[in-house]
Amino acid sequence: MELKSKPVFHEFFVREHNRADYRFARAILKYKPDFVFLEMGNSNGNPDTIFNHYDPWKKPTNKVKAIQNKMGKNAKTFGYAKSDILMWDNIMKLWREDHNTLVFNTDAPNDLRREFFEVWKNMYPSAKKNWLWWVQIYLREKYMERNIRWALRKYNFKKYPIALVQFGGFHWRHIKFLLSNPSKKEIWNYYFKKFPEISPKNIAQKIRKENKLFYKYWKTMPGF
Repeated sequence: MELKSKPVFHEFFVREHNRADYRFARAILKYKPDFVFLEMGNSNGNPDTIFNHYDPWKKPTNKVKAIQNKMGKNAKTFGYAKSDILMWDNIMKLWREDHNTLVFNTDAPNDLRREFFEVWKNMYPSAKKNWLWWVQIYLREKYMERNIRWALRKYNFKKYPIALVQFGGFHWRHIKFLLSNPSKKEIWNYYFKKFPEISPKNIAQKIRKENKLFYKYWKTMPGF
């Protein structure tokens, strides 16, 4: 489905090392985005956040402080969490300037994101040769694409909104492809053509056999 708005996207991926990476946080003030799409999951697949339901001066910033306090604790183990603390500071600065930056947790539901996390982590990069790994990647990226489209349709207040995306370059390349409205055949070839053991006819049953959670989400997607 074509979008009525024509967003201008800027992508900055926070490197998940044991140190801060402030490029995305600084981009908030540089670009003054209308939309911020985070590679964050959610409990029910809904990307909306409570902050989007208020005018800029009425945002519940106490909830931002709670998020930042949690990130401060995480930063002791994961240094890159400091980057998100500054990101929220800069978003709140835009709100104080009456700029209504909207924030979305765009990734797939948390159970889908976390499934096989330890397995794939210990198999990477050989996991990329596993068709089931690509099923999970496809499902997550399809959620991200859907959530971006949903947000741009729901909050359609500008023809050329500025959007910052915090996805990894790997994901963002694929999501841009999905946003280009490819055909089902083009999507199949993009994700699965290199695996001769699966086909559009048998993939659903193979997923069902291998992983019930993936199959649960696979059923929510358009078939091939």
